[in-house]
Amino acid sequence: MFSAVEPTGRVVWSTRFDGHSPPMYGGALALSPDGAVLYALRRAEPGKQLTAWDARNGAVLWEAPSDLYFDSPLVDNEGNVYCTVRSQRGAHLVVVVRSYTQQGQLRWESRAPVGLTTNLCMSAQGHIFAYGKGDSLLCFDCQGSLCWAAPMLRRPELGAEGGVRLVLDSEGVVYACYSWKYLLAFDAAGNSLFTCELPGIPDRLSGVAIPGPDKLIVVGEYAVYCIE
Repeated sequence: MFSAVEPTGRVVWSTRFDGHSPPMYGGALALSPDGAVLYALRRAEPGKQLTAWDARNGAVLWEAPSDLYFDSPLVDNEGNVYCTVRSQRGAHLVVVVRSYTQQGQLRWESRAPVGLTTNLCMSAQGHIFAYGKGDSLLCFDCQGSLCWAAPMLRRPELGAEGGVRLVLDSEGVVYACYSWKYLLAFDAAGNSLFTCELPGIPDRLSGVAIPGPDKLIVVGEYAVYCIE
């Protein structure tokens, strides 16, 4: 069941799905800037389906063709939606960034492949950041053109088993939790600011929070780190 609930606890609407398996695929919901459209990934064949609901009554507005989507959808200030998806390129399957309008029309699909274990994040200027295949941080503009690619650790023995989590601060600095115990920072032009190896046992880093100026909170599976 998929429901909308007021702050008072009153259920505004609920939508039931057919079948017995959970219809939603993890991650977070995304809301359009005007609050009218709600987005999420729904289980479908062959993988997942990007679906848009009317936030007022729960009616399905549109569904993108079923495909192998990853992570949660991201919405910009114009209502355009972005997500990562596995795409056929000749004889190969690669993961790319795909964008749809608020009405469900495909806007573009990035040419540069991105990594399997990434979340997207977006700056106030509309630039989209993703972990790139080949161990790099990628920056796209809102039209899908690659602005730059910044090399990361380039240490194959580490891999990205712990996943790569990206977050932006208010100054446009991109932080990447990388490979179990490393935190990397890049400025808006892709220049490396620092690489920090966290102390203690190797940890699966799950995210970064920015509670105030000059302070980072890094969340791991075994510990929480505060970095100044």
